[in-house]
Amino acid sequence: AVVSTQSTRGCVALLQSDYDSHFRAAVCLLSELIDRFNFADRGVQNVFLASLPKGTSCWGNDNRTFPGVQALVLRGLNSAATEPETVELLSRLTVLHCDEIVHPDAETRLLANIVGLLPWLCAHLPQTQVQNQQTQNKNDRAQLCFTVFERLASACESQNHSRLSRVFQKYSRGASVYSQGPQSRSSLTIEHLLNELKRPLGDLMATAKTASYALNLLYDMLD
Repeated sequence: AVVSTQSTRGCVALLQSDYDSHFRAAVCLLSELIDRFNFADRGVQNVFLASLPKGTSCWGNDNRTFPGVQALVLRGLNSAATEPETVELLSRLTVLHCDEIVHPDAETRLLANIVGLLPWLCAHLPQTQVQNQQTQNKNDRAQLCFTVFERLASACESQNHSRLSRVFQKYSRGASVYSQGPQSRSSLTIEHLLNELKRPLGDLMATAKTASYALNLLYDMLD
């Protein structure tokens, strides 16, 4: 299968748009491309990369190089209108093969994904504790929360970050834990999550490069 050059070019262009409707269309298109094509296949990767805009003025980073779709998708977390679709797509990028497309710097790819998704997870974790009494919309959001944790656990395990993987795996099983009663639910709070992540996430950020990247990413998200 060959990735449509026009679809790829249009998707990347729209991911740089400041209009929510355009950005959401790009997220949906990228999700469709992920469904249709095997991005672990080098042929698919080559067609995708070859269809990207050329020239030093296309990208706003210091190196003027393609930053990867993950960096472009992260922009969607800054708007409530695009946040749900952005989180779902980011969680799919968590386990998608091909650093060159997702995030060319393999050393910081996983960290960027975690830093991007963690605030959303913290904001929505309490809602999963009472999911049986909530609306369908909140039930769906709770299920997405568990899915994000599961994919993060898988990505951490594949990169030999076993301590991080165990933390995320624990929270990915939240639905079954919540059914065991209030005492079990109390161990899956935001405070517990951040406390359990403190040391293993610190280990992931141990190098100066990844620590600096994380701080810059947080600054850009808050700006």
